Formats: sequence, structure tokens, C-alpha cells
Amino acid sequence: MRAVRSTSALVAMAAAAFLAVGSVPAAAAPGSGQGADAMRGKAACTPTAPYTGCQLFNFTGSRQSFTVPEKAIELKAELKGASGGGSGAPIANQHGGAGGLTTATMPVKPGDTLSVTVGGGGKSGASTSLGGYMGGGHGGRGTRSGAGGGGLSALWKDSGTTNPLAIAGGGGGAPGGSGQAGAAGGDGGGTTGGAGTLPTNGGGGTQSAGGAAGDIGRACTTAPEVGAKFQGGKAGFGGDSDSGGGGGGGWYGGGGGGCAPNLGLGDAGGGGGSGYVNTALGVTGTTTEGGGAAAVRAQQDGKNGTVKLQWRLLEPPTITGPVTGDLEGEGEPGAVVTVKDKDGNTVCTATVEADGSWSCTPTELLPCGPNVFTATQEKGGVTSDAGTHTVEVGEPCLSPPVITDAGEKKPVTGKSKVEDPATVTVRDQDGNVVCTATVKADGTWSCKPKKPLPPCTELTATVTKDGVTSNPSKLYRTYCPPKYGKK
Repeated sequence: MRAVRSTSALVAMAAAAFLAVGSVPAAAAPGSGQGADAMRGKAACTPTAPYTGCQLFNFTGSRQSFTVPEKAIELKAELKGASGGGSGAPIANQHGGAGGLTTATMPVKPGDTLSVTVGGGGKSGASTSLGGYMGGGHGGRGTRSGAGGGGLSALWKDSGTTNPLAIAGGGGGAPGGSGQAGAAGGDGGGTTGGAGTLPTNGGGGTQSAGGAAGDIGRACTTAPEVGAKFQGGKAGFGGDSDSGGGGGGGWYGGGGGGCAPNLGLGDAGGGGGSGYVNTALGVTGTTTEGGGAAAVRAQQDGKNGTVKLQWRLLEPPTITGPVTGDLEGEGEPGAVVTVKDKDGNTVCTATVEADGSWSCTPTELLPCGPNVFTATQEKGGVTSDAGTHTVEVGEPCLSPPVITDAGEKKPVTGKSKVEDPATVTVRDQDGNVVCTATVKADGTWSCKPKKPLPPCTELTATVTKDGVTSNPSKLYRTYCPPKYGKK
């Protein structure tokens, strides 16, 4: 029977080790040999449409931070986990697993602070066998030593490293010396990390558990360990043996690989850590295993991860023009658009449809000719800058009709230069519709009010043709008897 500790106990211990050093895996704490080859700091990058900002994070061996820019509403993260170390000279016949790739999109709020951790590549067996920063399991030391697993790369909610938004798993480390097919470290990433085909290979991490430890083999004096939350398992090792590779870090880390007798066959690589997308926090995306041709993978041995963040701002909505008297344009789906005139008065509001279009009816008739509007949109507590638009209303402009007669018991009559078919609308001083009429072929029109017009009623009329409405006509006042104090 294998003299190994229980899976549940190892998971608990690995998780505790991760948290015990400030949320940095104990197997890859700063100062564990990763700092010498670190590419320090952030780097600029070119955003891809529709994103307008971009920030690349390289490996530093410590937690980095990102503050969501003003007016940003969406963030896209491209995370690459670190690769496991290779066998290394003089036994460079096996490779570590490649880091996984996770691409995720998420809603954000300006001013939010997120944490970024970039996984460190596992060290080769010819070097120190240390697991990479962020959960890479140590490779086993022996006659021919295994390589360390690669660390996970992640974006974390808030300023801590306990609630991930997205994770890319690290690759498992290579075995110490076996050239046997299927013994290499498993690729990181995917919902389940990769694993080799030998019984001694560590298993890949899944969405709910760490990867299984490889078989103890015929020569391990210390058994390989299962993976745990965020942490790859340590490889098996022994004094006179070829030792296994460490598991890659991940949402759940890969298991450590087992051993083989000195210069024999059977030692194996660690499993890859799994990737993760936190859908419970509104994150969408995919996580895939790393990998590639052997020539490419040789260049990836021990390669550090990266994290690239791109963001999209809430831009001002557009106004494309009036349609049948309405204003229309394009904006952010779900946002509320507010349109104002040049004096700052609200003209109308609308909610942007799923296809990005919006339209609203002005509270008052728009004057014919050029109209200057400003438009903003608000979504999730973020308000865009105001965009200024000039919209030609009623072009070519229609001449207003003329009211020639109206009275208490008379129809409202008039003339129009707009040819039939056209509709005249008559309104009183309060904006109420008094009556409507169709323009005749000779340009005259007449309509009967819905009720008798009181003395001194002030009337205006507009004419509409093909969805275009004229400016109001000159004011016409019905007869005012002397008792009204008007001539």
C-alpha cells in the first residue's frame, strides 16, 4: 500500500500554505529563485477594437494592482499561465507543460482596484527544481532532478488574492531524466489541466479538485503530492532516483509526478493546473490548454506568464437624425440616453436597444433647419461625456402654412405652398390640437374644430409631408369682443 497522506488532508494543507504567506504559494514565495530572471513592471500595449486602452503585466514575483480608468465599463483580460521547467542540460529530453490561456470579459466600475498576479516559470531539474511563483509545485531532487511546475496567472477581485475573476493554469514540470513517451509535464489551462500517459504522471487539476499525485514509482522515498486550490503538488523524490516534475498552479493545481530508479524509465512530469472563469461575478470567457509543436515547447520551458488587460470606455452616443419626427442614434445596449438642446433643456430620453439603436420623441416640435443637440448616456452608474451633434430637421425645409380665417362657429381655413398629399395640424395657445386637414390640390385646406373656439383663441398651424414637419405658422387670433379688453 502506498505510504501517502490522504487527498483531503493534502488539499487543506496546500490551501493553508497558499494563504499563510500573504496569498503567495509557499512553494514559490518571493525570494525562491524567481527574482533573478524577472521582467519588472508594466508595459504598454496596443488595444484592439472596440477597446481603447491596454496594459500588459509581466512577471515580477509579486502582486501587482490595476485601477479601472474613469468611464470604463468593460474589461477584457488575456491571461497566460507560466510553463513548467524542462529537464535541462545535460538531460534535455523532456519538456515542461505549456501554460494555459484564459480570455475573459467582465463588467467593471471606474475606480475599482483589482489585483494581478503573473505566474513564474518552473525551474529546470538542472537548476533548482523550484516551482514558479503563484502555485508551481517543486520538482523532485535526485540523481536526475525533476523540474518545477509553472505558476498560475490571475486577475483577482479587489486588492486580495482569494477571490479570482479569471485564472490561466500553469504547466507541469518535466521529469528528471526519462525519455519515455508520455512522461512530459502536462499542459496548464482548460477546465481540466493536461497530464501525461504514464501511471507516474501527475494528474491535471479540475474545476473542483486538485490533480491526482503520480504513482509513487519504484524509487520514491517521498511520495508525490496531490494538487490543491491554487497550488500544484510537489513531485516525488528520493536519493538514488530520477525524480518527478512538480504540478502546475491553477484554479486547482496539477499533481506531482513520481520517480524511477536511477537512470531508468518511469519518472514522470507533473500535471497541469486548471483554468477558471468566475461566472458568478458576471465574467464570461474561455480557458484552453496550452501546447504546441515540440520545437515551440522547447522554447517555452520555464517561460513566465503574462496578463494583458484591455478596457472599453462609455463613449457619448451618436445622433444620426430625425425619423418621422423622432431623434435616433446608436449607443451602448441597456444605457439610458439623454438628449438636450443648445440651451440645456431636455429634449427626450431613450433606452438603447440590444442592437445598439435608440430613438425618442421630442417633447416639443423641432424647428426646421439645423438643430444643435448634446447627448449623454448612463449605464451602471457611469455617465459618458457629452457629444455635440448638429441635425438638420425638415430638410429641405417646408414653408409653414397660413391661417386665413377662424372663428367661434367657423372652420379654420388656410393655404399651403406644400403640395398634396400633406397634412395641416392646427393647435391652440396651450399646444392642444384643434383640428387637422388634408391640403387640397389647389393648396387650400379647411378643418372643423372639435368644439367651438372661444373668443381670442390664438392659433398656429404646421404642415407635414413625408415625415417632415414645418415650423409653426404666424399666430392667428380669433375675434375678441370689447369685453375681453382687446380690439
